[in-house]
Amino acid sequence: MTLEKLWEIGIEQGLGIFFFLFIAACAVFSYVVNRFWNFIQSVMQENENREQRYLKTIDATAVQLGDIVKELHHNVNELRVDVSETKKLVGRIVGRD
Repeated sequence: MTLEKLWEIGIEQGLGIFFFLFIAACAVFSYVVNRFWNFIQSVMQENENREQRYLKTIDATAVQLGDIVKELHHNVNELRVDVSETKKLVGRIVGRD
């Protein structure tokens, strides 16, 4: 029911000033609730945007860390080969071949 329709019904029925004050209070309350709901929706949207940014940052960081780990693994394998070759050379020098 619209506000105008309620207003007409109130006048036709002769309901008095309290009815009209009640209708005005309901209209104000409805406006306040609507504004509050819009505020809550904007806060929720901002939180969603932040969460998406954080997830993108975390994903990018995970990819970078994965690349670093692969490079470290490769470097460790190269060091193992170097150590093995060094042991062989030392063994030859010492005569334990």
